[in-house]
Amino acid sequence: MLCSSENMPAAKKADTSGEDADILEKISTERIKATAERLSRIPMRITGSENERKTAEAIADEFEKLGLDTSLEEYETTSWEHGAARLTISGDMERKIDVHFMPFSPPVPEKGAKGKIVPLKFGFPKELATIGDDPSVLVIDWNQAAGVHYQVLSAARSGKNVSALGIISPTSRSFRIDAIPMLAKPVGFPVFSMTKEDGLLLRTTCSNGGLIGKLEGKSKIVKGAKSANVTARKKGAVEPDLRIVISAHHDGWFAGAIDNL
Repeated sequence: MLCSSENMPAAKKADTSGEDADILEKISTERIKATAERLSRIPMRITGSENERKTAEAIADEFEKLGLDTSLEEYETTSWEHGAARLTISGDMERKIDVHFMPFSPPVPEKGAKGKIVPLKFGFPKELATIGDDPSVLVIDWNQAAGVHYQVLSAARSGKNVSALGIISPTSRSFRIDAIPMLAKPVGFPVFSMTKEDGLLLRTTCSNGGLIGKLEGKSKIVKGAKSANVTARKKGAVEPDLRIVISAHHDGWFAGAIDNL
């Protein structure tokens, strides 16, 4: 954190000669933008992944260039790997829809997750009670008020035969991505998201039932992965015993470059 000495009380103005002046000269809006752009070009910086490690090292590199006391402090975590995902619709309508796994989605069975397409509004318990006992691929709207955690847990605790759960994005032509809850025992079905357009299509064509969905793709929860905190320290010039702590996370999902930057 850098403050202008002009805003300090007269008795506490820092001497910005030497090392402090050198740091101030190196920091600029252009440099901050360039660093943000550099980090944003590293995709899917999932906690514990190789790309997240690259991000941590890039941040450490910037701190070191400023002459800060920098370290990478490693710890063990749970990570996640995934590949492309697709929902195949059969019945009155034949269609293949590209979807995204939600971060930390449990894996799909080797032969795919298959069931009748059941469109619900938000997947609240009262809605879930009406779907019957056949294997079902649930399709629900993302609910900002309730949150994906509540929606996933409601489906998991419903006692219904949920093969997969799909979340419809509220944003046109894009996927809405949220991490699903990390539990001691993960939910028993994969969770994916789809675009608003594909979700509306399913709602329209599934109003009379009769469509079967099959989700395919690879998703894997990885235990014992390695992540690292990046720590940089600079001794204060005015009040060296006063500590000012600034923090942010450097992992990111999909387009996570501006998330808590």
